[in-house]
Amino acid sequence: MLRLLRILTGDERFTLDTKLITKKGKPVTMCEVLDRIENKGIEKGIEKGIEKGKVLTLAELVNDGILTLKQAAERMNMSVAKFKALTKELATN
Repeated sequence: MLRLLRILTGDERFTLDTKLITKKGKPVTMCEVLDRIENKGIEKGIEKGIEKGKVLTLAELVNDGILTLKQAAERMNMSVAKFKALTKELATN
């Protein structure tokens, strides 16, 4: 079924790791596959939310004069320019 969806849509995301479509060597149902995909999406969303929270917290510390912009960027392991761009992007969303 996933192969058909990949062919019809041209979307390579329907090409899945065999670990995702088998359990103990046996095929799983489409519902199980979709549950696994949904859970991966939830995990990614949580990770992005945590990162967003860190950036916004550090931006507040910079605004309050507790940290410098450089210190905040270093804590996020990114350049000052990238940190500025990210905080600007998050402020508009």
